[in-house]
Amino acid sequence: SNEDTPSPRLTLCIGNYMSRNMARRRTSFSETGKPPSTESYSVKFLDRSKLWEQQLPGIDTQHAPMEAFFEKDGVFWFLSATDIGLDSIEALARDLFEARDEKAQ
Repeated sequence: SNEDTPSPRLTLCIGNYMSRNMARRRTSFSETGKPPSTESYSVKFLDRSKLWEQQLPGIDTQHAPMEAFFEKDGVFWFLSATDIGLDSIEALARDLFEARDEKAQ
């Protein structure tokens, strides 16, 4: 039934490098993040299911978050989503990144 199916969730965090949380995320993404499918913007993506499998073999990764991270004008943006695919979070990150460009013009 639909009640048993989790609905997609998205969290957006915005901060600066002084935040311990954002600094930790920035380090994770610089070490293991992957670039977008197109190089038109500088966002890094992280599929937590792969990290979960490496750290805890046999764990259920069905609801592992997909994450995106970028820095623009000294502000760090972090998105974490569950139950959506890489293409969806990539589109959301691109829209946020480009919206910042449009506002600056």
